[in-house]
Amino acid sequence: MMRPMHASEFKLHPFHATPGGSAIAIQGSLSRDGGRLRLAYRLTGALWGVSIAPPATSSERRHELWKETCFECFVQPAGSTAYWELNLSPAGHWNLYRFDAYRRGMREESAIAQTPFAVQREADRMDLVTAFDLDALGIGAAVLAIGLTAVIRAPDGRLDYWALVHPDTKPDFHHPKSFVLAL
Repeated sequence: MMRPMHASEFKLHPFHATPGGSAIAIQGSLSRDGGRLRLAYRLTGALWGVSIAPPATSSERRHELWKETCFECFVQPAGSTAYWELNLSPAGHWNLYRFDAYRRGMREESAIAQTPFAVQREADRMDLVTAFDLDALGIGAAVLAIGLTAVIRAPDGRLDYWALVHPDTKPDFHHPKSFVLAL
């Protein structure tokens, strides 16, 4: 069930909680200004334990970014089965997919040709900030259900799945019950 969003801050939780907690934390903020969605992720902690691709010389639209460290935003207009998945790589690459319904009809969204974002990295912190054009998708005025997630790749290749909530017995960012913020 969606809960109305009163504050713009969020915190992601790992699918597999480890005893004593994780060596990293993922939090951020989300806000809306008319037809634009502003999203900021902050990864903090032991970043030496996270595989982060080096910055690319130019940002490109790429597939399968979720096979590496990747930050994601799922956006679904209230009352619709259709939704979008935005993927952002710390290297500067991105992609935006549209789905007709739960995991059906996946295709690149052609209404947006570029999603600029900035990445800043320090020894124990990485920030990723973007502004997403909802008007270009025709959903700028809609009430939105939002799911925020991240895939974190360890240097040994293991993938950890982080989300606002994990409503199933396996990590599934597309699960309709994971779109828990209303904006």
